[in-house]
Amino acid sequence: MIKSFRKAFRKKNGKERGQVLVIVALVLTALIGLVGLAIDSGYLYVSYSRLRRATDAAALAATGEFKRTSPTSTIADIIAPMKAAAQQQLKMNDVVPKEDAAGAQMVKIETCFTNPTDTDLCLKLRTPPQDDAKIIRVTVTENVPTFFLAVVGIHSVSMTAVSISKAASVDVVLVLDSSESMTYDAQKEDAMRDPNTCNPHLCEPFETLKKSARKFADRVLFSPYDRMAVVHFDQRAHLDLAMTTDLGLIDDAIMGLTVTEGLGRCPYTQDDLAKAPYGNDPVLIPAPVPFASPGYTPYTKDPGGTCRLFNHDSGSDKKFQYMDCPMAYSPNPDPSQCGTTNIGEGIVYADNILLGQYTNMTVPPGPLPSKRDESLWVMVLLTDGSANAGYAEDTLHPPSIKPICPAYTWAYSWFDTGHLPQCNDSNPGVRHKDKTDSNYDADDYARDAFDELANKTGGAGALIFTIGMTGAVKANHGYGPIGESLLKYPTLPTDQGGLDDGAYAFTDGSSELNSIFLGIANKIATRISE
Repeated sequence: MIKSFRKAFRKKNGKERGQVLVIVALVLTALIGLVGLAIDSGYLYVSYSRLRRATDAAALAATGEFKRTSPTSTIADIIAPMKAAAQQQLKMNDVVPKEDAAGAQMVKIETCFTNPTDTDLCLKLRTPPQDDAKIIRVTVTENVPTFFLAVVGIHSVSMTAVSISKAASVDVVLVLDSSESMTYDAQKEDAMRDPNTCNPHLCEPFETLKKSARKFADRVLFSPYDRMAVVHFDQRAHLDLAMTTDLGLIDDAIMGLTVTEGLGRCPYTQDDLAKAPYGNDPVLIPAPVPFASPGYTPYTKDPGGTCRLFNHDSGSDKKFQYMDCPMAYSPNPDPSQCGTTNIGEGIVYADNILLGQYTNMTVPPGPLPSKRDESLWVMVLLTDGSANAGYAEDTLHPPSIKPICPAYTWAYSWFDTGHLPQCNDSNPGVRHKDKTDSNYDADDYARDAFDELANKTGGAGALIFTIGMTGAVKANHGYGPIGESLLKYPTLPTDQGGLDDGAYAFTDGSSELNSIFLGIANKIATRISE
C-alpha cells in the first residue's frame, strides 16, 4: 500500500513540475519589474529633487543679473544675462536642460518685463499696490534617463521644475561732509580756498568727491528697483534728495552740493583783530537770541554760525584766511554753535530716511517715500575730520535745540585755521552715554547715532560704510586720532566696544576715492547675493 502511494505521488508531482516553473518565472518577472520600477521611480524622485534645487539656485543667480535698462534696451537684452547666469548654475549642478525643436535649452526666464500682467512678478498690480522688486520665475525642463523602463520602450522621462526668486533691492543713503575744509587742496591765502569763490564746481577736494560719489551711484544702483538718498552736513545736516530710483535726479543732487560758506563775510578782518578787540567794536553790539544756552551772546550780524575771515594787510580784499566765529570773541565767549562738522546729525538723518521718518527734517518738495523692509539698507558716510558739532532738543524751550558742545571742550578750538570749537574731549577712549551728562560731547552724539543706525537701540539696522579723507581724520591731540576712531567705531568687534557691522577706508587724497567707492559697491553686491 505504501509503495502504491509513493508511485502515485511521483506521477502527480511530475505532472505539476512544469506548472511550478511557469509560475516561478511569472513571479520572478513581476518581481524584477517591480524592483525595476522602484529603482526608476527612486532615481526619478532623486533627479527631480536635484532639478528643483538646481532651479532654485538658477533663479537666485538670475536675480543678481537685474540691470538698469537704457532707452534702447530690448526684452532680449534684459533677459540674456539672467538666462546665462541661470544656465551656469544648472551646469554646476549637473543639470542638462532638454532641448526644443530648434536645439535651444528649455530654460525659461520670466520677469515683470516679459509678463507685465502677472501679479506674481509685478507687485504694482497687487491690491494694495507695492513697489516692484527683483522677482524672477525660472522654468527648467530636463530629460531624465530610465533603466528598467527602457526595456518596455520608455527611455527617458521629461521633468519640469519652476522656481520664483526675489532678491533684495538696495536702499542707500549717501552722507557727505561739506564743511569748509573741503577746499583745503588749495594753498593758504589762495582765492580757491574761499568757499564763496570756488563754489559751485571748483572747490577741491570736494569736486572730486562729488564726481566719485556720482560714479558710485551709477555702480551701486544695480537694478531699476534700487534707490538712493543724498544728505550733506556742515553745521547741520541737510536732506538734498529723498529716496529715488532716478539716476538723473541723484546725479543732479550730488553735483549740486557746495561747500558751506557760513553766514557771509565776517564783519571784521584779521587786521581788525590785531588792532582792537572784537568785543569793543561799537557796530557789533551783543544781542540776545531767544532760547540761547547760558552765556551765549551772539552778535546781530552773525548769530549762531561762522563767517569768512579776510586779511586786508595783504593789499587785497580777496585774501581769504579761514572760517571764523564771532561768538568766540565776545566778552563771555561761547563758540558752541560754531562747529561745521555735524557727523552725528548726518547719521541720524540716514537712520530716519531708511525708516521712512522725516520729523524735524527740512525736506525737499514732493512726496516722501516710505521705508522698504525687504531692502538691504546701507549708509555710506565720508568726512575729512572729527565731529565738532551736534544739536539736541532743548527741554527748557521746546521745540528749540541746543548745541552739544561742553564748555570744557572749547579750549581745543584755537587752531590756526580759525576759532572753531572742537566740541569733543579729544580722547577717543572716553564715552559718555548719558545725554544729560555735562561732559556729553559731539563725538558721543555721533557714536549714539551709529548705535541707532546699526539697530542697537531700535534703529534701521543698516550696513555701514565710512570713509576718512585727508590727514585731518588722523589728527592726534595726545590721545589718538579721534576722527578715525569714530569712523572705525562701526567696524570694531563688540567685545572692543564697537558695532561689528561695517567697513572703513582711508584716503590721504582724492585720487583713491574711485577705487574705495568701487570696493564698497562690490561689497554691497556680495551682500545681496549671499
